[in-house]
Amino acid sequence: MKMHLLLVFAFIVVVSAQPQCDPETQYEKNGACCKMCPPGTRMLSSGTCDEPRCEDCGEREYQDKYTTEPKCQRQPYCDPNKNFNQAIHVSKKKATICECKHGFHCSSEQCIICVPHTICPQGKGAKIKGNHSRDTECEVCTDGTFSDVSSWDSECKKWTECGNDYHIKETGTASSDNICGELLCVGRKFVKFFTCRSPVLCGRVFS
Repeated sequence: MKMHLLLVFAFIVVVSAQPQCDPETQYEKNGACCKMCPPGTRMLSSGTCDEPRCEDCGEREYQDKYTTEPKCQRQPYCDPNKNFNQAIHVSKKKATICECKHGFHCSSEQCIICVPHTICPQGKGAKIKGNHSRDTECEVCTDGTFSDVSSWDSECKKWTECGNDYHIKETGTASSDNICGELLCVGRKFVKFFTCRSPVLCGRVFS
């Protein structure tokens, strides 16, 4: 029983004698808490426990945490052949995120390659426009709206409202706008409809 208590006591003494190092900024060496090199640097071998020799990471390198490593990590290569923008490495303290070119999005969560956004055909508009991380979502243009282009970022537009003295000659569809016509007359006598796509640009015509 006494032997057991002695072993427990000895274990407690050994554990309590070990240094309580900060796991984020320090490491234990020969019973002492030594300083790590800060983010954005690497550790050279000629430093001491209290005064480590740290050197800035090189071009296209980074280190995102306190470290004892003698080498920094390489920044990722953003391959333009995989539809990534050219990378601009703005920090040595974090990895550069490769961004997809305009009109493309990541094909997966790992973003190994960028693929084109879905194209919404005529009669459909972009409900959610695509960006770096997600694809475009299309929706059918509801009554009163239309889209006459094929695009990944164009939304459904409202039909033109024909103003005073203008009448709807052709009602719009999901892929076409209203066509407005102006009633032409001499005095009170009906002559014909003058068709125009833009009431604002069509002037009154009298004979």
